[in-house]
Amino acid sequence: MDVRVLIVDDAGVFRAVARELLVRRGYAIAGEASCARDALALAERTAPDAALVDVSLGEDDGFALAWQLAQTRPELAVLMTSASFDEDFYHRAAASRARGYVPKQELAAADLSAFWRPSLAEESGVLGAGDGLGPRRGTELAIDAVRLRLDRVG
Repeated sequence: MDVRVLIVDDAGVFRAVARELLVRRGYAIAGEASCARDALALAERTAPDAALVDVSLGEDDGFALAWQLAQTRPELAVLMTSASFDEDFYHRAAASRARGYVPKQELAAADLSAFWRPSLAEESGVLGAGDGLGPRRGTELAIDAVRLRLDRVG
């Protein structure tokens, strides 16, 4: 798969669970951070392809971190996550230029590649990496891309 992921969460237990989940799915771990400052430094040092970022990082705001990552590394595909659910998280993720939001309870079942692989729109040059589509439209495009790939396969 060749996608290197930075895991950012203030809970060490969750970072371990996320690491195991991602490695089992064939992702490489670029690094782990528990706060925004460490995440930014690791992103600079390790140049990950994707990041899994918790909404709440203790004193830090995960959405603000996603915005900072988008400013410094626009090609980085950020996916937001949280143990708590708020419908507003989808909108805040889009506003922060993250690729989307998936509740932690749904990570094991989610197709993470839909968020971390370039979309067909990006591959065709219609959109640049990190262009904000809004949470629902981004999800619709990801579903359309999966359907197109399935149609091509069989």
